Amino acid sequence: MTVELFNELLQNIQQEKSFQQLYTEFYPQIIKICLHLYGNINDAEDIAQEIFVYLLSHKVKAFIENPNAWFYALCKYNGKMLFKKETPLNDNTDYIAPVKNLISLEMKIALSKLTTQEADVIILFWYYGYSLDEVAKILHKSYAAVTKQHERIKKKLKSLL
Repeated sequence: MTVELFNELLQNIQQEKSFQQLYTEFYPQIIKICLHLYGNINDAEDIAQEIFVYLLSHKVKAFIENPNAWFYALCKYNGKMLFKKETPLNDNTDYIAPVKNLISLEMKIALSKLTTQEADVIILFWYYGYSLDEVAKILHKSYAAVTKQHERIKKKLKSLL
């Protein structure tokens, strides 16, 4: 789906066809993100429902340049607001994401030793392929802060692996 089509559908989300297309395209991704962040399917479904209810009841005025990053940010925000918790990654976290088979057990264990924010940087950059600039936007940090954090995380992971 192109960014232009996404924004057009978002502007017309009150129409059943637009809503259905957005829901079909992005609901599975929202669930995957929420499972990564919170590790619980019930919480993931609650957050996904809250996001779509919000989209139906509020008109998004801004042009969304990166829908995937925008949904990631919505998942983090809604999770914090609904549950007031952040579940850190650990061995037992079920990523249920396209990167699931790419993460070795050793890497999962190493990720569990990182803070949630550090793990987010690694997952977004190394596994989802976002640039550090995009990661900074998703996490609402400056590019310089994310770059420095990424360098520190790499050193930390080298010592853990």
